[in-house]
Amino acid sequence: MALLFPAILMIGVPLALAPVVIHFFNPRRERQVAWAAMELLVESQRRNQLWIEVRGLVLLALRVLAVLAAALMLGRPRFNGGVVDWINPQQSTHLVVVDDSYSMSDRGLDPSVWRRALDGVRALDARVGQQSGGRLVVLRASEVLEAPTDAPLLGGAAATAEAARLEGTAAGETNVGLAPVFDRLYGELAGREAGPPVFLYALTDLRSQNIAGDGALQDSVKRVSPEVAAIRIVRCAEDASSNLTLSDVSPLPGPRAAGVEIPIRIRVQNHGPSAVADVQVRLFCDGGSLPAVQIGSAPAGGTGSAETSVRFAEPGVHRVLAELDGDAVASDNRRWLPLVLPSQQTVLVVDASLDGAGSRAIRTAIDPGQGVRTGWRAVLIYPGELSDALEREPPVCVVLADVPKLPPVAVEQVLRFVEKGGGLMLAVGPSIDRAFYNEWFFAGAESPLLALSVGRPSQMPPGKPAGVGDLSAVAHPVVRAFTGDLAPLSKSIAVSFAHSLELEEESAVRIVASLWDGRPALCLGSYGEGRVACLATHPSADVGWSSMSASPLFPIFMQDTVGYLCQPAMEPSLRTLGFGAGDSPPSRLTAGGAPLIADDSSAIGSQLGVFRDTAAGAAAFAVNVDPREGDLALPPAAEVEAIAAVDGVTVESLDTFVASVSGDPAPDASRWFLVAVLLLLAAETITSWTSKARVSSRGVAA
Repeated sequence: MALLFPAILMIGVPLALAPVVIHFFNPRRERQVAWAAMELLVESQRRNQLWIEVRGLVLLALRVLAVLAAALMLGRPRFNGGVVDWINPQQSTHLVVVDDSYSMSDRGLDPSVWRRALDGVRALDARVGQQSGGRLVVLRASEVLEAPTDAPLLGGAAATAEAARLEGTAAGETNVGLAPVFDRLYGELAGREAGPPVFLYALTDLRSQNIAGDGALQDSVKRVSPEVAAIRIVRCAEDASSNLTLSDVSPLPGPRAAGVEIPIRIRVQNHGPSAVADVQVRLFCDGGSLPAVQIGSAPAGGTGSAETSVRFAEPGVHRVLAELDGDAVASDNRRWLPLVLPSQQTVLVVDASLDGAGSRAIRTAIDPGQGVRTGWRAVLIYPGELSDALEREPPVCVVLADVPKLPPVAVEQVLRFVEKGGGLMLAVGPSIDRAFYNEWFFAGAESPLLALSVGRPSQMPPGKPAGVGDLSAVAHPVVRAFTGDLAPLSKSIAVSFAHSLELEEESAVRIVASLWDGRPALCLGSYGEGRVACLATHPSADVGWSSMSASPLFPIFMQDTVGYLCQPAMEPSLRTLGFGAGDSPPSRLTAGGAPLIADDSSAIGSQLGVFRDTAAGAAAFAVNVDPREGDLALPPAAEVEAIAAVDGVTVESLDTFVASVSGDPAPDASRWFLVAVLLLLAAETITSWTSKARVSSRGVAA
């Protein structure tokens, strides 16, 4: 039994004790008069003394019960349990975790999944409010994950959370995973001292990406189950929804500087069961609208993509926003890209030849000058100047153009430069010291840039088949000039001499271009965060090893190579809002101050957009949603059943849950207590009257 107004007992209980006090401490005082004629009456009264005492106790009990019944009647009692619960109500905590991933904002259902989850919270709140000793704690899943490990979820400030706190709110923009939520709850519940039982409820859409098929959620639920009285996982989404997700907006390899075209790629993921035709993406640059990008058709369960370019006249921080039309989920229809553009990107060309004659063709291909803007600035330096140049003005790429060797200090700096994301191109020609390169850069090094060895140079053998060019290439951005429609022009390139590049076993080095006799011509690899390329011949026609620099394809090749090598160094800072590995939780974005620098008013108040990291020299970064959360498909039934098979765990639909916690409302028992008061008063009156009548019939005055 529960009282709607329990405070009335603070008045009713003392009033119920009043008849007891009156009965024992204020008995009727009678003046005794000695009278011989009354001796017979005194003897009769002595014989009826037991009945008089019993009558007094009965009248006392009736009066006390009448006062208590009146107090309980005013307290509006409700019966919602058995007699045992009424006599000995048990304290219990009902912990509700509401999944606030952005997939919960699915508007493909009516009402939305988030609204349905709040309906479930309200139903449980009403039921717990009817129970004596019940306590409801409602938390968003993101609050569980963001709470410090030493902050209590049940006994701290969060424990005072009420269901009404979520009214008027919306799902978040994160990728909350259920398995980490249960892991965090286990850390809270496992160290809890013995106390009232805890009933755990998880209200979620339970999509296929929540379960992930790896058993992580099932394992997490198994750990928590022994620590609570019961776990109820409530599925708030019973049907899958079609949804398009703007999964990628990223720059392609190439120059990133003011005044030049910057190629970008846009991808749209179709999470629906059928293809979507005529997909368009709106594009905004610094708030200004550009023509829509035509993606075309996005196949069912697949990706549609398109390439376009943007251009900014001035250097500085610029913002690109791509936007889809509205669909089931709004959060994944927008994606931001920050571009920090200098006037030009610096490429150091290291050349030991007199006046840099050996690398003139390379520098001209990268930076033609004479008013032609490529976004690159080729700077000629000698080997002895490399160390100071790397310290003075860190470039995005370094080209060693047939450099015999480098000073030891420069070698160490080049290795650190590449390891941190810089690009390095080695054009090995007739002047290189093969022993130096193999010992410091290649297979002989403790940590080689490329797992290969440079062998002796040799002239191309005779017997080349007719119609075959000296160079052949595979599909790769670096050698796109030698493939596709431009491939016929590559047959005009002649290679006379080349070093043999001998790859180590199980080498991760990739061969993207080969000589006609099968020897590697261009090898690519990675070192740390940077990229490395090795060209087996000298590209300058002036040296006499090849005629690459005389080909109209050579400027394209060099700019593509430099753009590919320096891509990690120019990569924009992109973060995902969420709780996965490498993601940025919402609280981390606001810690230390990170003001929004977008001029799009719709982004204000959102945790998505372009920000400045005030703790990192005002560097710009973009925060986007995790595109995987946009998959609104339901998991296979077998995976759901595996979770439901865990002891103490129930997986049920929202409708079933609401029906089970709602049931018949607890009846208001006020009318019955009113009847009890009347009956008790009537019994008290009858008992008092009959006792007087009985005594009087025997001749005894009351």
